[in-house]
Amino acid sequence: MTSKTSKLLLFILIMVVVIGGGLYVYFLHFQPLQQKMNELEAAITKEKQELAMIDETGQSSTKKEVINTSELQQKIPVEPLTDQIVLSLEEAEVASGTLITSLTFQEEEEDEQQSLETEDYLGTETEKETENTGKSEVNLPNGVKQIRAEMTVTSPSYKELETFVKEIEQLPRMAKVESLQFAGTQEARELVVEPENLSFQIVVSFYYYPELKELVQQLPNYEAPPASDKENPLYEPKIEIPPKKTETEKGNIVKKDKITYEVFTYKVQPGDTLFRISMRYYNSRAGEALIKKWNNMTILMAGTTIEIPVPVDGEK
Repeated sequence: MTSKTSKLLLFILIMVVVIGGGLYVYFLHFQPLQQKMNELEAAITKEKQELAMIDETGQSSTKKEVINTSELQQKIPVEPLTDQIVLSLEEAEVASGTLITSLTFQEEEEDEQQSLETEDYLGTETEKETENTGKSEVNLPNGVKQIRAEMTVTSPSYKELETFVKEIEQLPRMAKVESLQFAGTQEARELVVEPENLSFQIVVSFYYYPELKELVQQLPNYEAPPASDKENPLYEPKIEIPPKKTETEKGNIVKKDKITYEVFTYKVQPGDTLFRISMRYYNSRAGEALIKKWNNMTILMAGTTIEIPVPVDGEK
């Protein structure tokens, strides 16, 4: 074998080894790595899509929470809304036939701090006083504030008192009757005795959550009566009595609970109140509770149509 032939064979052998080594590296190392890189890129793309979907879901759920805030704030608003409390108590007053003679509000923030300091100072003496009085303090959740309404109320009898308390417990806003004190009337010693009104003191707690001030725009709307425009609060100007219903105005005859009513249809106008409507159809405030019960409503809204049931032939 000549030297040329041996060199050619050596060259061919080297080329075979190089090509074989290249194929070995490509198929056993480079191609798996390339495939793995493609799989990782696909996984990253999938993760990005899932993250985008999560962001969209989070935004939509946040919008839903904002929409539902108004409904939640009917129970616990982010502001005290003492005006709303006054209107709600007035509705309970009218529905029960009682009369609120005094009303004061008291917030519990400073009182709670003072009571804690007093407990630390008095030590076991405070525990003994708590046991003697039988009162238990309720710890509110963090951020929830309490406002107490202290009232003196008069009612013709115990039945009206009970109705007043039930009306408060059924308010849309979360309320808790903290205490109720009353004394019974004196025992009758004569056959003819003028009935005495029952006077009682009641304390009701309402709650609000002031830490979410950013949701103040979502506070529930409530209808407040128009201003009286009185220059002197101690002087009552001439009351404008609404016009009586005309003789041509006729309603439908409806019998309910063995009582016959003439039911009129009335569209509530801006500025109307239950007092004005009751004076027009009943000539007194006696119809306010009946109108509310008949229409199953708590607030009089302008633009709505309601029914006015008037007992026929003086039935009650």
